[in-house]
Amino acid sequence: MPVRVYRPNWSAYFTLCDSEAAVISLDLGLAAVAPDPERPQVLIISIPFIHPLTSGFPDDPELDRLHAIEDRLDEAVREELNSRFAGKVSISGKRHFFFYIPLEKAFEQVIESVMGEFPDYEFECHAPIDPEWRHYFDILYPKEGDLPAEAADSSLRTTDHWCYFATEDGCRRFIHHLREVALAPVHLEKLQDGKAFPYLLIVSGVHATQGPVLARLEARLQAWVENCGGYYDGWETEEN
Repeated sequence: MPVRVYRPNWSAYFTLCDSEAAVISLDLGLAAVAPDPERPQVLIISIPFIHPLTSGFPDDPELDRLHAIEDRLDEAVREELNSRFAGKVSISGKRHFFFYIPLEKAFEQVIESVMGEFPDYEFECHAPIDPEWRHYFDILYPKEGDLPAEAADSSLRTTDHWCYFATEDGCRRFIHHLREVALAPVHLEKLQDGKAFPYLLIVSGVHATQGPVLARLEARLQAWVENCGGYYDGWETEEN
């Protein structure tokens, strides 16, 4: 019997859930070892955004706080409950975190302690029994047309996105968004003085280069760049 090996592989995609736009980020690497019999319970923590946009997603200033909450939750739940962080869903003004934990772990005090560090935020949590990891496969895991599995999708490529900004501050604010879509900055350069958009930022990630996933990603990046005082100049791969 082959040994199942876990290797973290985080990715993100856009989709529609009951006609509502959603951004889902998950660890695709868990599919190789799921379901995990040592963690048959899924801990779900739901946190409403304080300043949701009409799209249902958080505004720029709130992103840093949400990332800080995520980091603290992941740290505490992993150390105290021996968890696996499976993913998160942002939809309709809320962010839902999914952690798989051993059976009958006392999770309430752990979550209350972490969220006590962020008193401005309300939260709800519950932990249904899920030995088959249906929340992972049915809610988090991409379906056909969202983000196909890497091994089965020849359109997945390492892709560079070119963004130009009027100010360095606008560039830095845009970078805060990248964690939402599994992209990372790989190059920042100040071009010749006198240009309207003198700051070039190239961000990179692995995703499909055709179909609705790319179209949604491009629209999202363009909106973020424009909100930060820049313009989005498209993407390229080594094959372009």
